[in-house]
Amino acid sequence: MKTCLVVPCYNEAQRFPQETFLSFLAQHPDLSLVLANDGSTDSTAAMLQLVHSKAPSQVHVLDRTVNKGKAETVREGMLHALSLPQPPDIIGFWDADVATPLNALHDMLPIMASRPGIQMIFGARVNLLGWHVRRQAIRHYLGRVFATAVSVMLGLGIYDTQCGAKLFRVGPHTQGLFAEPFSSRDRKSTRLNSSPTDIFRMPSSA
Repeated sequence: MKTCLVVPCYNEAQRFPQETFLSFLAQHPDLSLVLANDGSTDSTAAMLQLVHSKAPSQVHVLDRTVNKGKAETVREGMLHALSLPQPPDIIGFWDADVATPLNALHDMLPIMASRPGIQMIFGARVNLLGWHVRRQAIRHYLGRVFATAVSVMLGLGIYDTQCGAKLFRVGPHTQGLFAEPFSSRDRKSTRLNSSPTDIFRMPSSA
């Protein structure tokens, strides 16, 4: 399945894991990236162009000169991914710090391929027996407050709204999903299932 991940980037010039992404792309020819610069004030734009030059058929750069925040950067990146000459079957977004390792796609994509009724997969940092989640305590508790507020507001049973690993199946309504700035306009009944993966929070990540 052709998959395109949007990677929002803000001031990532000194910490973007270029080789991690490039190595994974070399092993997965059906994967592509939209590296979306959110008005960075450092040399992120030049760094993203350098990454593009190393894998021009798989890396696309969306360079936004005005900082609008992560949500809007992801939304515009998704629309860019949907407009590519070879539209993907799956789109998603991934945090630039790869706190969720890219090889988590090995767990997520087969589910999308084998179960056509599943329209989206959201990563979630749930510290259960046999699962590995490494985060600072303050980030965990602040994240729980925010995630609970969002879950109640939207009426959706999503434990972790902030995990930067999400996939969506491309279909007739996908364009409309990202046509306008995100809000609570699309609340629908959703059945959720869980599978374990490893998630690591880098000290310098946002």
